[in-house]
Amino acid sequence: DHFFDQVIVWHVLEHIPDPTDVLREIHRILKPGGEVVIAVPNFSSLQAQWSGSAWFHLDLPRHLFHFPHQALRQLMSDCGFEPGTTHHFSLRQNPFGWVQSALNRWTRLPRNSLYELIHARQEPHVKSLPRMTRFCLLTAFVLGMPVGLFLEILATLMKSGATIHVTGVARGNEQR
Repeated sequence: DHFFDQVIVWHVLEHIPDPTDVLREIHRILKPGGEVVIAVPNFSSLQAQWSGSAWFHLDLPRHLFHFPHQALRQLMSDCGFEPGTTHHFSLRQNPFGWVQSALNRWTRLPRNSLYELIHARQEPHVKSLPRMTRFCLLTAFVLGMPVGLFLEILATLMKSGATIHVTGVARGNEQR
C-alpha cells in the first residue's frame, strides 16, 4: 500500500477487461500525491470522428474499451485521482493514424495493411499482397505522412489529438 511515487499506464488500459479495478489498484499502491500517467487512443478525437469504423486506433478485438477524453478524466476522478494535464500529440502514432485510417476508408485492402507491412508482420493477407500493392502502400506512407502530420498538428491545437495522455495525482489514503 502507498509505496510508489509514479505509475505509467502507456497504451494498456484499453486492453484490460476491467479498467476501473486497475485504476483503483494503482490508487492503492501509489503514495498520496503520487502520479499516474495514462495514455490511450482518444475516442473523441477528430481522427476518430472523421474515420468512424475505419479508425486505425479502433484496433478490434485487441482494444476492449475506448475512452473519450472527458470519460477518461471522469474515470480517473471516480478512482481517487485528481486529473491533471492532458497532452494530445504523439508523433509516433497520430500522424500515421491519419494515413492508415484513410487507407482503411478508401481502399479494399485488408484493414491496417500498411501498419502490418511496415512492421514486418507475417500475416497471410500481408505476405500475399502483390508487389505493386506493397509499393503503393509504401508510397501512400511517404506521401501521406506530411499530410497526416499537418492534420494532427491542427487536431492538437484544437485539443482533439488521436491519442492522449492524462496525468493524475492520487488523492489521500481513503479506500476506493
